[in-house]
Amino acid sequence: MLLALAIVTGVASTLLLYRGTMIGQDSATQFYPWYDYLGERLRAGEIPGWNPYQFAGAPFAADPQSGWTYLPAMLVFTLLPLSLAVPVFLVGHLTLAGFGTYALARVLKILPSGAFVAAVAYQLSGPILGRSVCCPAALEVASWFPIALLGAELAIRQPDWTRRTLGWVVAGLAVSQALAAWLGQGAYYLLLGLGAFVVYRTLLVPQNPARRMRSRLVDVVLHGSVILTIGFGLAAAGVAPRLDYVARSNVAGGEYQEQSAWAAEIGGVTPGMIADRFFEPSLHYPGTAVLALAIAALWLSRGWFAMRYFAGFGIAALVLATPWTTPLHLLLYTVLPRFEELHRHWPERVAVVGYLAFAMLAGAAVDTLVRRRLSRGQMLAVVGVPLVGVAAQLGFETGMPVVAIGSVLLAVTLAAVIVVGTVPALRLAIPGILAVAVAVDLLLGFDGIAGQAPYGGFHRVDVDAYFAPTGAVETLRKRGIAAPGRYIGFDQDQRAIADGQMVLYRYQFASPETGALLVNNRGTLHGLEDAQGYNPVQPMRFVEYLTALNGRPQEYHDANVYPVGLNSPLLDLLHVRYIIVPTEDLTDGSEFLELNPELTTIYEDEQIHILENLEALPRAWIVHEARQVAPGDALTLLSSGEVDGRRVALLETEPPELRQATDASADRVTMLDTEPETLRMATSTDAPGLLVVSDSYDPGWRAYVDGERTPVLVADHLLRAVSIPAGNHIVEFRYEPQWLQVGIAVSTATIVVTVVPMLVLGWQALRRGFSAPNARERGWLIPAGAPDGD
Repeated sequence: MLLALAIVTGVASTLLLYRGTMIGQDSATQFYPWYDYLGERLRAGEIPGWNPYQFAGAPFAADPQSGWTYLPAMLVFTLLPLSLAVPVFLVGHLTLAGFGTYALARVLKILPSGAFVAAVAYQLSGPILGRSVCCPAALEVASWFPIALLGAELAIRQPDWTRRTLGWVVAGLAVSQALAAWLGQGAYYLLLGLGAFVVYRTLLVPQNPARRMRSRLVDVVLHGSVILTIGFGLAAAGVAPRLDYVARSNVAGGEYQEQSAWAAEIGGVTPGMIADRFFEPSLHYPGTAVLALAIAALWLSRGWFAMRYFAGFGIAALVLATPWTTPLHLLLYTVLPRFEELHRHWPERVAVVGYLAFAMLAGAAVDTLVRRRLSRGQMLAVVGVPLVGVAAQLGFETGMPVVAIGSVLLAVTLAAVIVVGTVPALRLAIPGILAVAVAVDLLLGFDGIAGQAPYGGFHRVDVDAYFAPTGAVETLRKRGIAAPGRYIGFDQDQRAIADGQMVLYRYQFASPETGALLVNNRGTLHGLEDAQGYNPVQPMRFVEYLTALNGRPQEYHDANVYPVGLNSPLLDLLHVRYIIVPTEDLTDGSEFLELNPELTTIYEDEQIHILENLEALPRAWIVHEARQVAPGDALTLLSSGEVDGRRVALLETEPPELRQATDASADRVTMLDTEPETLRMATSTDAPGLLVVSDSYDPGWRAYVDGERTPVLVADHLLRAVSIPAGNHIVEFRYEPQWLQVGIAVSTATIVVTVVPMLVLGWQALRRGFSAPNARERGWLIPAGAPDGD
């Protein structure tokens, strides 16, 4: 069965990689550039705390989806070049989801044939195979969910504390990876499923039914608290800085504020949408054959000790996916902090863990078909449920391929013939027939998804060629030495309307014209400082700054300059020296040229021109006048031109003592080191002044003047500033966020206390020898003839 599962994994991987790697919007525009940067910084032996290539600088390790502390991303993108890392990453998660589900099913006493069907059903479902293309965060959480349940089950059933601790570590590791992958909705859903499983297996269906209720309650607290402690401890290096950063972001506390408030109202599956989500190819497609088997299992597999958990969890997931406020919603909103704010944003995302229930029930149904001769009522369930499913497909006039419907009908027919046949041995063919039906159904469903994928579609690309440096990249790199400056890409025709909001560039991510603009986080990929970006989590100060620059807000994922912003003084303060525009926008008499006559061309090709903005301020400059203003007032004063940011700094605290320079033209700032987490420069002035740096402020930055620490001030609402005395000095900024350091210390301690002893014990076990009979005796493996009961 493991070989068969490996073959299915290979087939699914081929669909993703044959004739080009399949990519989607978020993977191409966010995750792969971020993961590549993560690997680059780790290869350099540095902790990637700061990303200077997006939003004029922003926290990186503290970004909830940066990949920091997500071990597969850290390992794969550090060791391999991007073109190899992407396919290895995809195949690795398909393998983790499939084989993890198989192991879970076996530990839960499902026969290998049923475990195989469960693994295929989960691995090839929309939330796994479908979202592997577009949505790495969802794929990652979904892949670790069966591992979390597996570890919990192993811990619960082991009386020996050593082996019990190993189960805790496995479950805790899965929790830590979910937190690292998707701190928010995804991790919350995994924790809900895991918590419900622990309660079910300790309180409702305990390993030892004779245990008193008080002892069962102790077990709930013990297993739940230990797993959470290990999970959050391992993830602390990512969780601690992220909780700190999110509180200062545009989604503070999980709330979509002001211009992003619309996002909290999105989603929810109504009865009228069921056909679209369950019976047509979509990122939520569970498979018609899988659903039929899962429903049949409610009758067939009533004796399986885990059936009530998976049935209940599957139903609960369906209820949570609706847009209504049910009693279940009210209960969870009341007892779980921040769950309401997070869950209301695309509630159907609960499918990333909920579909494991369908897969496990499908596997249990196959297990029952192999173990037992069915009664007439059970036979009715086997035959009737799939027929109803096919009828529903036809009735809803869905777009499911005819071949997939045919595979389900074939499975029903053959199952009926074999089960009621006079040769019992023929029943052994049932798992193979049903497995083929499940696999064909889901693989054809994925083909349908790929053909009509959302968010700009799925596209096959050569990763090296797609992300390769262009002539514009090389030009900006060379210019960055003699005339450094940030850049923006600008083409307002690359737009789309999503949820009533205008979005720029990302829906056209696969277009060569869009790629030539170096938008969609290509600056992060190529080490170029971009003042724009695409990221749902943005520093709130930057969002407010860009809103003032453009004169209006924008969709909360985006941070782009609009036409009116090109002439804003706020753009010059951001050190934006280069603007990339389409060549067609620079034809004679174009509106763009009329509005921006002072821009000069420094590079051109068939697709784009790079224009230089000589009015942009340098990376850092010295002012000798500062005023204190109320938070937010600086943007109005600067954007209106009432205050010249070249001469005056607007602070939110009392200004330090400053004096006018005798010769302001003699003020000098010379850059000495511009590493992502370090900015070092030499300054020269003949009077006390304020050094202003055109980088985003963050409380994690520390400043040192001649080695002595000095406060970092917020200047002009967004920028960093530090007081410098007269004379020649060395000023150094270092990114040293406190919560990142605390989190690393906690994670290190957790590894020392839990993982290291487990590795030692595992090595000792290998030295003593590990045989299959011993494994069965200890309860790790379930023999084929094991009973259904606990």
